[in-house]
Amino acid sequence: MSTNRIGTMGVMVCRALGTPPIAEKEFLGKLSTTARKLGIHVFVFSPENSADESNNGSSSTTVQGYHYTKANGWIAGEYAVPDMVYDRCLHLNSKASANAANLLHRWKQHGTILWARGLPGKQRVHHVLKRSPIMRAYLPATLHYSGDESLRKALLAFRGSIFMKPSGGSHGRHTLQIQSLDHHTVSLQGRDRSNQMFQLTLPATEIYGWVQTFTNKRSFIIQPFLKLVSQDGSPFDIRSLVQKDERGTWSITGLAVRQGSNQA
Repeated sequence: MSTNRIGTMGVMVCRALGTPPIAEKEFLGKLSTTARKLGIHVFVFSPENSADESNNGSSSTTVQGYHYTKANGWIAGEYAVPDMVYDRCLHLNSKASANAANLLHRWKQHGTILWARGLPGKQRVHHVLKRSPIMRAYLPATLHYSGDESLRKALLAFRGSIFMKPSGGSHGRHTLQIQSLDHHTVSLQGRDRSNQMFQLTLPATEIYGWVQTFTNKRSFIIQPFLKLVSQDGSPFDIRSLVQKDERGTWSITGLAVRQGSNQA
């Protein structure tokens, strides 16, 4: 274990069920143990806790959270503003996103460094990747959902089979597949904001209002539905981790196949 303390890192996560009420407990425990060997003290906190404390008149220079030790597991505590923040929080609504933004803005005034920054959105990323002649051939057509007319054009362009997902990260939540069964009927299936699966059939004339309600003014993209399934019918995708090395050159440092059940 390092005897020289480099600094502190606060890992921002959203609330979850369990004790302590944080997601990714196993990963964060390993992260804390490894960081301690390097002289970095890690604690985990939720932006909701900060909002609660601000409403109660508590100081903005401390936050309630948890730190991990192998001997005692997760321990609750109060921590000073960290030197660095690692944001691993997936915000499910605008209020949670605003709480996090307000907290990070206050902490930046104290000199806190933001280690991880979110991507600008799938539509913007797609636009940038299209600039590369090599990447362009592998990119599915991507449209921005802006209401009834954009949905109508997408269904026509993609032969009645489309997939819609939030432009920002959603971890598979709040996604929708639309399949035209004939000129009068469409099939809809996907996952809602709570990640619950759903499936229904509607008259074609009703999908426009239904989709407006489903998206709820959130930014969505539309792509042709890609049937990525294994031989046994299980859906899958391939994730690649691309990072810059010590020379600043981009390289693939990891690959993983993510596979769901054939009921997903």
